[in-house]
Amino acid sequence: MKIQSKFFFPFLLCFVILSACGNDETAGPVTDPYGLDDGVLKILFIGNSHTYYNDLPATVKKTILSSGYPDSVLVVVSAPGGFAFKDHVESTQTQSSVQAENWDWVVLQENGGYASFPSEKAQTEVYPFAAQLRDMVKANNKGTKILLYMTHGYRDGASWCDQDPAVCSYGQMQNEIRRNYIFMGNSLDAGIAPAGMMWKIILSQKELGLWDADTIHPSPTGSYISALTLFAVMQNQRLSSALFVPAFLAADDRELIFETINKSVFDGDPDWREF
Repeated sequence: MKIQSKFFFPFLLCFVILSACGNDETAGPVTDPYGLDDGVLKILFIGNSHTYYNDLPATVKKTILSSGYPDSVLVVVSAPGGFAFKDHVESTQTQSSVQAENWDWVVLQENGGYASFPSEKAQTEVYPFAAQLRDMVKANNKGTKILLYMTHGYRDGASWCDQDPAVCSYGQMQNEIRRNYIFMGNSLDAGIAPAGMMWKIILSQKELGLWDADTIHPSPTGSYISALTLFAVMQNQRLSSALFVPAFLAADDRELIFETINKSVFDGDPDWREF
């Protein structure tokens, strides 16, 4: 269901459990108390509407299964509308979600506005709470990998650009988001799925409709690009023609998206950290 909303949303908790078997057989007894090799790939998404829009987690799951992944895949989503990392730290639902399983991956997505804060503001409003979420995840299972889902900037930049000229356009806002995610990736020793930067690189080649009508949230194509980026980084796997492709996507657009993600994520051409 498509949710029409603006930057901050009424409280909506999207807690979805999606499971499908690629193989009903599970691994044998796990002797390591932190062992994750149980025959199920378990992924927890922590974010907000940029995570649940167009059911991005389900698209990630479909892509993993279409890649020939042999195990079952479990996806859980904790994504109340408008939430930032600081809200998740205080959320009993998020805490319960983290403690519910021995996760292989926890995907963290910051509120788009917070993610574009200048460094001095992010130092107090973003980074400490990202660290607390990291600590929460590692306290549950030290073997869990953390992946930062770098989202996109808003089509017309942020509405508060009169107070911060660095976010007055999409490109400017995207660069601020990139800077903060790179800092968090380094400080948290976490991976980064640079979905927003894949948007920027693709848009430099072709004007695809990547935003919803509200100019803030992703269109189905925008969410698909983000899901593919998450898959590529999470599975460390290049995109191929065997992967799930939604029916709405034209063949030439699919080719552009796949080629861009493969070249930038795996070959550094262009390097998304500098583009």
